[in-house]
Amino acid sequence: MKDKTTLSPALLRRLPVYFRALINIYGKGKQRTSSQEIAAEMKIASSQVRADMKALGCTGQRSYGYSVPTLYKTIGDCLQLFDKFSAVIVGNTPIAETLKSTQVFSVRGIKLAACLEDVSCTEKLERLCAETHPNIIILASESNMSDKVLAVCESVCKTVSEIWNFSGKDLYSDKLKVKNIHISDLLMLLCSEVVSGPCRKNNNL
Repeated sequence: MKDKTTLSPALLRRLPVYFRALINIYGKGKQRTSSQEIAAEMKIASSQVRADMKALGCTGQRSYGYSVPTLYKTIGDCLQLFDKFSAVIVGNTPIAETLKSTQVFSVRGIKLAACLEDVSCTEKLERLCAETHPNIIILASESNMSDKVLAVCESVCKTVSEIWNFSGKDLYSDKLKVKNIHISDLLMLLCSEVVSGPCRKNNNL
């Protein structure tokens, strides 16, 4: 696997977009692709694609292009998509229901081991973590219950390495890595980038 520490932050941000582009190309049954085809999928310059592929250690061949399976695996390894992490969703909010219904986790290397709606009983969460050994807790409970869930996760931190917190309340821990995710913040950023006019430059990087 390519050492991610050697890649630029801009390239790291582009990796998921490359992966989506390759899924589309792979879905057409293609085994080879060109920098022009990838660039067209991503709406960026082909010279940028070639520079990024070189940074990833992937070299194309004249009249042949790039091997789609090789690019797919290289970028997937960089994103650690094939490590098959295990996750548990905790909560019964609309966000929890949405997260449970999506397949984005399974195709990105994360297995949803279980879902726990009742967060008032911490013993259930302890037992669930002991049974499923999740790497990730996806916390989508009401904000007033988030501290309780965090305390339980800290007590079983031998299995849990990260918490993705969608509860709306910022959490902090000395034992676990907590990623506080505020959808409202993301929406505000999107709204701030809205400009008037019929033409917009695509910006998905």
